[in-house]
Amino acid sequence: MKIDMRKWVHDCINAPMKKAMPILSFPGIQLTGHTVDEVVRNGHLQAVCMEAIARKFHTAAAFSLMDLSVEAEAFGSRIHYSGDEVPTVTAALIHNEEEAEILQVPDVGAGRTGECVSGIREVSSLITDRPVLAGIIGPYSLAGRLLDMTEIMILCYEEPELVETVLEKATEFLIKYALSQFVSLPDRRLDTLSGKALLLGYINERVQTSDWEGSHTVGEFLYGSNWPETSMLLTYVEIPGVYVDLDRDVVVCSDHIEAKVTEKRQQEVVLALKNPTPYDARVTVLAEHERGGKKLGHLYFERMEKVLVPAGKEKIAVVKVWE
Repeated sequence: MKIDMRKWVHDCINAPMKKAMPILSFPGIQLTGHTVDEVVRNGHLQAVCMEAIARKFHTAAAFSLMDLSVEAEAFGSRIHYSGDEVPTVTAALIHNEEEAEILQVPDVGAGRTGECVSGIREVSSLITDRPVLAGIIGPYSLAGRLLDMTEIMILCYEEPELVETVLEKATEFLIKYALSQFVSLPDRRLDTLSGKALLLGYINERVQTSDWEGSHTVGEFLYGSNWPETSMLLTYVEIPGVYVDLDRDVVVCSDHIEAKVTEKRQQEVVLALKNPTPYDARVTVLAEHERGGKKLGHLYFERMEKVLVPAGKEKIAVVKVWE
């Protein structure tokens, strides 16, 4: 259910009796009978916990679980888990500029981020009488967990370039993590400042984080087509969703697909494809042998196999090997 957030804010401000918005995520496990360790690892249990809290307490909004270790774990930080305590980062991941430079920005889905996204998606259809607010850690707090919260305060003075490098990568990941909120989907249309919803498949360039186009635009979306759509179209045309290098036994998935080779034939390869997402995927597949320096050339999109993998399903695909 879509909620007019401008009206919601107006109603909250003008209501004679104010409703509280407590963050009850982990205390809520007392209502469901699950442990903290079980809930933080399972998106469905997170949704169940949030719904149970919403049923018992008439709060102004429902909040996602506040777990500040999720994003750091996606980068590779070591996490301590406990049955009744919130997960915590146990040690710094980055100690110097060299480690900061080689730090890889993870994909959304790494660690437990996929579970958190799926939990919010599920609970959004369960709680319909108030907004569901999904939170993520801020870039400085994430950088602090990667560098150590005490160390980063000193490093801001002594090695600001190191802190800046980690902040840039933390910010890049958090933008990707939040991007799923900025794509207009059939089950989640995006409302904009104009009062109209973005067309299906449209991607907003950004959520306004400043008032340079007016204070009324802060936290909102602008209406219209944006460059990310062209970028995504070019990516789909130019980069195989699944690439198979038969000579090196390498399978690379650029799409949200899991793939493995199950059989090699003379001029074909058999792939097991799995789509873990809630959306159907039309995946491009390119399988080839060593080309000896020969370039792919232009217009190879038409020669790539296109395989439809339904949401949440697995499919066996027989793909012709490109000579």
